[in-house]
Amino acid sequence: MQSFRFLLQALAISLLLSISVSAVYYEYLKRGGSWRIASQLSILIPILISLFIVFYTPVTSNPVVTVLFYFVSSFVLLLFVGKLPRFKCKTEEELDYLENIPIFICHEKKGKVYNAWYDPKKGTVNITKSLFDILSEEERKAVFYHEIGHSKTKFWDLMTRLTCFLWLLSASTILTMFILVWLSNYDWLDKVIFYTAFLSFLPMYAVSFMISSWVNEHEADSYAVRMVGFKPKAQALIKLHIYSSLKGCESAISAIEFSDSFELDKLSYLQVLKAIIWRVFKYMHSQTILNQPLPETHPPLRLRIEKIVRLHSK
Repeated sequence: MQSFRFLLQALAISLLLSISVSAVYYEYLKRGGSWRIASQLSILIPILISLFIVFYTPVTSNPVVTVLFYFVSSFVLLLFVGKLPRFKCKTEEELDYLENIPIFICHEKKGKVYNAWYDPKKGTVNITKSLFDILSEEERKAVFYHEIGHSKTKFWDLMTRLTCFLWLLSASTILTMFILVWLSNYDWLDKVIFYTAFLSFLPMYAVSFMISSWVNEHEADSYAVRMVGFKPKAQALIKLHIYSSLKGCESAISAIEFSDSFELDKLSYLQVLKAIIWRVFKYMHSQTILNQPLPETHPPLRLRIEKIVRLHSK
């Protein structure tokens, strides 16, 4: 059966590419060297572009289908833009300069928001008042240097944008193919097989974006560790995770204490692969995609700590 053969090919390609990128990412966590991921992506991205062209070429051969594709693409783009975070400060207070980059404290309009970010347009680092208040002076510096690190990781910022663009294109193309299959004369079994086959192509686009974005965060973490040391950065990450997870229950936290040593259990490749694949499949739920058009942009806390522990131990 042709449709079933197509499904097997789609699953094999997606799994092979996703597993290979995950393996290289694991080596990056253990040994460092972002060039490992860059080399892998230099092979993966042309493959992803080629697959997109394979689907896009027959779509553009029919004027009606072409219009449908552009309509779907516009919908996906509007969904993406509409879900972009639009956090605005009630007031901004200039705090200091680091490496000639101004630091601003952002006073939230309402509620508590634990966040910090680098604004490439203004060339500023911003931290919310709520996050500023829960961190020590050294932890604040770790956060500031992390954000400054984003201004220096321009290659990974570019890779993240490129893989994000490919993700949006692939999602638009696959959604178009879904509609075409639904309108076709295939029997219900063939339709289900084709739906599954087209859907199976999405994980490798999601993985490529996730890994690019995660490495971008890891490299910024590494810069902060080089500037202020391991412990302040680790403590800032853990505090941010705890307070964000317990939002609304902050008053129950009197203090967070850390030991002088961070000893972690051994991290296996299967744990890393599970963390990646689980997040991809969790993200593939239709409601999740509608609420969050992009896969997770930040690596799990465990993997972030693993990376800076390895950097610290060198």
